[in-house]
Amino acid sequence: MTDPTVAKRIGVRLILADGGDFLVHDVALPTPEPGRYERLVDWLREDPAVLAELHVDAARLVAAHLLDTGA
Repeated sequence: MTDPTVAKRIGVRLILADGGDFLVHDVALPTPEPGRYERLVDWLREDPAVLAELHVDAARLVAAHLLDTGA
């Protein structure tokens, strides 16, 4: 049985530029409300639940992808 008090999470792969190198970070973030954000980058930069856990340097962000959960 799933605990309704625990927020669902979704995997996101962030690719960041770092002085000519690329860093890959996989993170699990609170699932956004359906239809609230048109673009993934908007969710990463604006969602209060995401901002409470993660700072994304938009100047270094090259790509962001949802990870396949296999479901």
